[in-house]
Amino acid sequence: MLQLSSYFEGHRGAITSLTKGNSEHSFYSAGIEGLIVYWNLAKPNEGEVVIKLRGLIATIKYEPVSNTLYAAVNHKGLFIIDAKSRVILETIEIPATSFGKIEVSKNYIFLSTQIGELLLIDKKMLIIKERIESGLKKPPTFSTEKDKVYYSTNQGINQLDINTKVKKSLNFSWKPSSLKIYDDRLLIASSKGLYVWNTPKSKVETESLWKDDVEIKEICINSTELIVLTLSKSNVITAYRIEKNKIIRLDTTQIEHNGRINDILWIENYKFVITAGANKKIGVWQVN
Repeated sequence: MLQLSSYFEGHRGAITSLTKGNSEHSFYSAGIEGLIVYWNLAKPNEGEVVIKLRGLIATIKYEPVSNTLYAAVNHKGLFIIDAKSRVILETIEIPATSFGKIEVSKNYIFLSTQIGELLLIDKKMLIIKERIESGLKKPPTFSTEKDKVYYSTNQGINQLDINTKVKKSLNFSWKPSSLKIYDDRLLIASSKGLYVWNTPKSKVETESLWKDDVEIKEICINSTELIVLTLSKSNVITAYRIEKNKIIRLDTTQIEHNGRINDILWIENYKFVITAGANKKIGVWQVN
C-alpha cells in the first residue's frame, strides 16, 4: 500500500513530531535540536525554518483558523507561535516535566506529560484549568471531540465531559496504547488488538485481534473512507478498513528508516503518509 517517494532532510537531530500545514500538501516538523520546519511536498529538501527554540521540542500542533503553532518544549513549557510572522506570541511555563502529545480544540489546549498528567489549558486565558491524573508513569494517550476527552489511565480508559466535569470509566479490559475518536466511535489500539468502541452504546462494536502482542504507537484515520493506519514500535504500518461490524486488514508495510519512527501523518487528501525518523530524516510515502 505504501511506496517510498523520497526522504526530506534538513534537521540536525531526531525528528519528534509532525503536524499538518495550511494546505493539503504542506506540513511542519519539529526536532530535538529545537527547530520547527515548514515543508511542501512540491519542494523536496527545501524546508523553511520557522523558528529555533531552546530545548527539545516534544510535540507540535498547527491550528489553521488562527494560523498558530503550538510547541511543547521539555522542561520549559508551551510556546505559542504566529506561523506567518514566525514570532513567539505567548509562553506558558511548565517546568520540571517533559511532554507527550498535544491537541488543540476551539476552547482548550490538551497536553500530556511524562508524569502521567493530562493538562487542560484555556486558550483565551492561557492558564492550566485542570490537571487530570491518569495514574500512569508515562504520558496518557488521549483523543478529543467537541466537549469530551477520552484518555488512558492505569485502570483503562476514562471519558471526561469538559463542561460538566462529569467523569466516567469505559468498561474496557485492555490498557490502550493509542486512541482516536471519529464521530461517535472511539478507535482503541492495545497490545491485544484494534477495537471500535461505540460511545453511545458504551461497548465494543467490533475488533481485530493481533496474533502476537503488538505495541502500537500511533493511529491515523482517513475519515472519508474510514481507513485506519496503525504504527507499531517495530516500524510496521498496517492499514485497516472499518466497516459495519467488522475490521478488514488491507496491507502491511515494514518502514525502512534506519531507526525508530517517532510520528506519522496523513496529508494531501490521504495520498501521502509522512513519517518522522530518529535518523534525522522525514519519509514521504505514496499511498497506492
